[in-house]
Amino acid sequence: MKQASVAILMACYKPNMSYLRQQLICIKNQSYKNLKLFVLDDSDDLTVFTSIKDLIQELHFEFDIYIDRNKSNLGANLSFEKLTKWADANFFAYCDQDDVWAPHKIETLLNILDKPNKTLAYSDMRIIDKNNNVLHPSFFKMSRVLKPVKGTNSFAHLLLENSITGCTLIIKSDIAKAAIPFNHSYVHDHWLSLFASTKGELIFVDEPLVNYRMHESNQIGSAHLPHLENKTQYYERVILKNKRRIYNTLDRFDDKNKLINQLISFYIERENCYIGKKSRILQYFLKYPKIILFEYILFKLPEKYSNYILNKLTS
Repeated sequence: MKQASVAILMACYKPNMSYLRQQLICIKNQSYKNLKLFVLDDSDDLTVFTSIKDLIQELHFEFDIYIDRNKSNLGANLSFEKLTKWADANFFAYCDQDDVWAPHKIETLLNILDKPNKTLAYSDMRIIDKNNNVLHPSFFKMSRVLKPVKGTNSFAHLLLENSITGCTLIIKSDIAKAAIPFNHSYVHDHWLSLFASTKGELIFVDEPLVNYRMHESNQIGSAHLPHLENKTQYYERVILKNKRRIYNTLDRFDDKNKLINQLISFYIERENCYIGKKSRILQYFLKYPKIILFEYILFKLPEKYSNYILNKLTS
């Protein structure tokens, strides 16, 4: 039986060439061999593009490499959308420019994903520093907020928050291509995970298959909550921003509109709690007890104490 093909999709932006070398060597040394690599440089700098091409040629890959550059800087979301349109394979694995992959990453995820009704598989990750020192052995054990999501009923959870990081996931390519155009209210990995959750089962592998590098210039970092200093920022960046983002999904998931509208109503009641209007938030208590209790305490506390809590949670 013919082995399934996997395309690795890497978007680059002015990469640290030492980190990029380490990432490329990890890809080259994967135990699974039916691979392709698609690299899209978003640096808007011909010198950087040439350096990336030279490094790839120097490493002498044994599988096909495709490399191109954007005519102008588009950002990570649009670059990954272009890569998703461009690539061809049975499965897509999304890739950063500065991480370190376990040699069995692709093989492990593919073995459990290449089955009917499975749509996306992802793993835990270690957090490392710029010198490859392990800062934490597990992202999910480190996180005070996020927990892994899996199964066939993940859509509502993923509307609220994303716990799937792009560099840890593999997705069936037909599902990834069906997610185009990406909804740019979401980061690409959040959108792909949300879309995949409507098509079948998400699978979580409780093993850190990626060393995720934290340094001063990586684009997203491991904090899925923005840094928050006060209640106003929490209201604007968590409640209002997420409510607008959820509104923007209504035209893509007709069969989920009842659930989406219920969640929008939940956000409206959270907004009412913050601004001091009459709220029916307690009708959602059985479904979202942790969120409601947290926000009740946060909004009632004096600024000094609420600011301290938010800084601790999002630093």
